[in-house]
Amino acid sequence: MLQVGVLSVRFWPLQSQLSLKIWRSKPFCRTSFTGNKAFCSSSSDYKNKPQHTVPNTQYPCPSKSQQNDKCDNFTLLYKLHGIQFCRTLSRLKILQTSLTVIFLPPIYYYYMKGQVTYLCVQYSTGTAVFACIMLYCLSYFLRRIIGMIYLNDAGTTVKVSHLTFWGKRKDLFIPITDIQSLEETGDDKNEILLQFKRYSNPDVLYFTTRFGYILDRKKFSMLFGAFK
Repeated sequence: MLQVGVLSVRFWPLQSQLSLKIWRSKPFCRTSFTGNKAFCSSSSDYKNKPQHTVPNTQYPCPSKSQQNDKCDNFTLLYKLHGIQFCRTLSRLKILQTSLTVIFLPPIYYYYMKGQVTYLCVQYSTGTAVFACIMLYCLSYFLRRIIGMIYLNDAGTTVKVSHLTFWGKRKDLFIPITDIQSLEETGDDKNEILLQFKRYSNPDVLYFTTRFGYILDRKKFSMLFGAFK
C-alpha cells in the first residue's frame, strides 16, 4: 500500500497536465431542440465561427395621414391617479363574473342527478345574471374614464388614453379642432366629472380635475377654455 501511495504522488503532476490538455481540447456540444441528436464542434471551430450580426436598418415612420400623428412627440397634460385602480377593478370584475358563470354547468348537472335543490339552482343563476349585469355597467363606466391626455408639439393633435373592456389601454388621436370646450358641453369646471365631447363622434368620455392632475394648465385651458 505504501508503494502504491508513493507512485500516485510521483505521477500526480503528469496526470494533472494530461487532464488539463483533455479539458482544453474538449469539443463544444449542444443538444438539438427538435430531437435527441447532439451537434459537436471543437472549441477552436466555435471561436473562429463567424458571428451573424443584425444589420442596423432604420424603418421609415408611417405617414401622418395613415397613422393619425402617431409618430409625433406628445406632451402629457392631464393624468388620473386612480387609473391603475380602475384597470385592476375592471380585470377583477371580469375574473369574478367568469368564475360565477363557469360554476353554473356543474350545478345544473348535479340538479339533474338530484343532488342539488332547486333553490340552489335559482340562487346560482340569479347570482350569475347579476354578475353579468354589474360587469356590463361597470365596464360601460370605466371604459369612458380618461386616464391621460397628451398634446403634440405642433399643437394640432390630442392623444386620449382610456381603458378597454379587458382593462387594456387604448389611445385615440383626435384633431384639436374636433374637441368641444366646456362652454359647449355645458359643464362647470367645479363639477366632479367633466364631459369630453367631439363634433365628429357622439360617444362621450369623462375626465375629472378633482381627482386628476393637470400638468400644464395653459395648454389644458387652450383645449377646454375654462382652466387658467
